[in-house]
Amino acid sequence: MADRKDRLALIVGAGSGLSASLARAFAGAGYRIALAARSVGKLDGLCAETGASAFACDATKPKKVDDLFRRVDGLTGRSTRSSSTPATAPADRSPSSIPPRSKRR
Repeated sequence: MADRKDRLALIVGAGSGLSASLARAFAGAGYRIALAARSVGKLDGLCAETGASAFACDATKPKKVDDLFRRVDGLTGRSTRSSSTPATAPADRSPSSIPPRSKRR
């Protein structure tokens, strides 16, 4: 099994609730953390606490999500865990409606 320091947890729709708890849990388990949100300024404290990298992204826009994955791939070459906050996604753009990256090209 790969060393967890080589793994990255990407949390989309990051904020102060569930996603912050997930970031802390993954960081505590040794993962590198990438946080994505429309407004990254609100993530400064969580980034300082977990060592996370923050990325601006409107996850309701597929092209922005493609760009996010390209930028995050640059951190380790792969994203091993992904989470989103479906409660904030519009009904017609739920995270499950976005096809896997291999099918988006």
